[in-house]
Amino acid sequence: MKLLSIFGFLCLLVVLPLAAAAQTFDLAADWSDTANPNGVWSYNGTPGTPLAPHQPDWDSIDSFWSSPQPAWAAAAYPNAGHIPMWAKGASATSALDWPAGVVGMHAVDSAPGVATGVTWTSPIDGTIDISGGVWFMDHPAGAGRSMDWSLLANGSLLTQGTISSGDAFDSSTPFDLGAGNGGRSVLQRAVSVRDVITLQFERSAGSQFPFFAGVRLAITALPNLPEPGPDEGAALCAATGAGATFFDTCVTTHANLIRLISPQGSGDHIHEEGYAICSNGGATVHGYDASVVDAGFSAPTTATGSKNVRTTTDGKFRLTQNFTRTPNAAEVEVKMTLRNISRAPISDVQISRYVSFDINEARVKSAVATEDSVAAVNVNGLMLSADTLDQGVPHFTEIEAFDPWRTSRTGCEALSPLASPAGPDNLTGRLTYNLGTMAPGATSVVRVVYKRF
Repeated sequence: MKLLSIFGFLCLLVVLPLAAAAQTFDLAADWSDTANPNGVWSYNGTPGTPLAPHQPDWDSIDSFWSSPQPAWAAAAYPNAGHIPMWAKGASATSALDWPAGVVGMHAVDSAPGVATGVTWTSPIDGTIDISGGVWFMDHPAGAGRSMDWSLLANGSLLTQGTISSGDAFDSSTPFDLGAGNGGRSVLQRAVSVRDVITLQFERSAGSQFPFFAGVRLAITALPNLPEPGPDEGAALCAATGAGATFFDTCVTTHANLIRLISPQGSGDHIHEEGYAICSNGGATVHGYDASVVDAGFSAPTTATGSKNVRTTTDGKFRLTQNFTRTPNAAEVEVKMTLRNISRAPISDVQISRYVSFDINEARVKSAVATEDSVAAVNVNGLMLSADTLDQGVPHFTEIEAFDPWRTSRTGCEALSPLASPAGPDNLTGRLTYNLGTMAPGATSVVRVVYKRF
């Protein structure tokens, strides 16, 4: 196997239990200008107090918007009680870094310790994954100001951070919640019905006033991992060794490598991991599975910790995947055998393997790519490489930021590939094989290796 001669290794997914499609609650997508509370969401002025009434045009003197901007606030700007406020951008404004369709807020002008927040009340018993980011909306009126943000579960602090005028964060590159001082691992947790998740803001101790902040927040209810079926035999997870030789991996019944921990105590190196099958140079997607979202594949006919067999629902392909652990080398090989089961040739076939890095449970890391490997590093590193036996098969690697990857994971190529080296940022990596035209009954075999270094 040809290994990367630089820091970094790109890999897989956080431990996301998987069975069926996950349900996502998105603050912006679920937004309401008619109800507060709104289902699971509540737009609050102070903790536990929903804002009211609704203002059909919060910026009545057009200081920030030239067209009506609705908001939840006690009064319209600049009247007393115009803050705190919560709103979803009705139109773009050049005055603030507030894109249309994005949720934003202004914290209350009280002393530090008085917070303005949004809450999500769980409708389920299960496991959730929290994702998103925040940023300070720079404006001359906000110069010198800063705010502290906090994420809480039932009133207990999970993680926090600070955003301020002139910092490095904006609507394109927000302060990822996983980069707060609590780390990425606190964002996946068990909940019961009526548990409350709160994202709140307050002015920093050294700031005279707060200001506007942009908010991206989604909470995904994760399905439970199915119990092994009659043909599955051994468990899907395996851990061996201790200390420096510790090697802990998990493979879902959909053939996603969702956990890789080594050495002991280092934390997981994978956030999300998956694969896709395409043809016509990527224009036609036959199936993909990114562990939290998937489409185009039937249920596995075989699903063990070492073997998985699935067919695409369009009747074009059968994909057999074999997983081989090598604990003393801290690596997992994935052998992917693709067969054209249709009665016609299929042109320009691609098979792609991709991973959202979570090195040492940190979403911010640097990444590098060569022709054969893509890797990310943060203390430890994880690398996704083409196997030596497959060097004769045309292939390419790509680095991509997490947000565009959430769209491109449904296919075989990145939407917005980054030049190598990239970061520090929330990054993903991809290795794609070009298999050419596959005749009816033809089979192609490729291998990838995930290696911790």
